[in-house]
Amino acid sequence: MIPRSLLVVATALVLISGRAPAEESPLKQPLVAKLSLDRSSVSGGDHVDISATIKNSSAERITVYKKPRPYAIRHLSMSDEIGRSLKTQTLVRLALRPDTAEDFTELAPGEAITLTFPATLREDSGYDMKQGVSYSRGLLLHFGTSTIMIPQKGRYEIRFQYGVSKTMRDGWAQLFGFQNLWAGEIAAEPVPLTIK
Repeated sequence: MIPRSLLVVATALVLISGRAPAEESPLKQPLVAKLSLDRSSVSGGDHVDISATIKNSSAERITVYKKPRPYAIRHLSMSDEIGRSLKTQTLVRLALRPDTAEDFTELAPGEAITLTFPATLREDSGYDMKQGVSYSRGLLLHFGTSTIMIPQKGRYEIRFQYGVSKTMRDGWAQLFGFQNLWAGEIAAEPVPLTIK
């Protein structure tokens, strides 16, 4: 049984502070992401640069992994006007080189890095061997090693997400000796892209 005097003290702490003593205030996310496009609409054959800026919004220096994943679809996704996610496809499996210390950068407070994903809108064509003719299967936003399949022309939203797991962070910290390596997940506000 808890002594009455302890209950009184605990209740007083809650009333004075507005919260229970064991509760911690949530930490502010030290990184913020912003997504931008170099054009707001594309048609067949057009090129678009999709850029994600990651900024250190904290008062401390933070080391971040600056090498984008080899497949753009690990960072980028698209949805239609009612929020349905578009299908993606990996085109090439790459033999990945090991990470090195050069794949990281230290951001001072207010400093940012930008990851750019160049893409081209292409027609996705197939070939009917029985008929001996080519046919269109729709459009693809092509990133070289991966694509996002566009079912029809219209307005879409592009999203960016960036994350480093604690397991990855701890492994890199041990391998390279980083003290302030960031781990977590961030996402940028979606931006519109019109397919003409």
